[in-house]
Amino acid sequence: PDRCESSLELYVRAVQVIGALVVHNPPALRQRLRDTHLLETRSQYVLRCLSATEMDEDLFSRVTHLLELDTALESVVTTTPSSSGQVLVLLLGMFAEASEEGEEELQVALTGMVQNLV
Repeated sequence: PDRCESSLELYVRAVQVIGALVVHNPPALRQRLRDTHLLETRSQYVLRCLSATEMDEDLFSRVTHLLELDTALESVVTTTPSSSGQVLVLLLGMFAEASEEGEEELQVALTGMVQNLV
């Protein structure tokens, strides 16, 4: 098995595994996943990925990892309305950081993510 290079990558992989469990299982099992609060855990991990500034990851790495979570981000925003504002604020903060660093490609990627969520 592949090793995770960072804690951010570990969170991304955990979110992807939980997403696969939800997508590839029948409704009864999905309900059990909800009952065990696994989907809430996924939402918490997505928010940690968004606020990964304390994980010693550069902006490019953080945005690249977030691009892998576009479906999970949409899910967090649609299923947890209280988190949608937090998601948008964190994405806009990353956009401002990309602007300060002159990273136009990252700005474009973040703009696309925000557009998909609103």
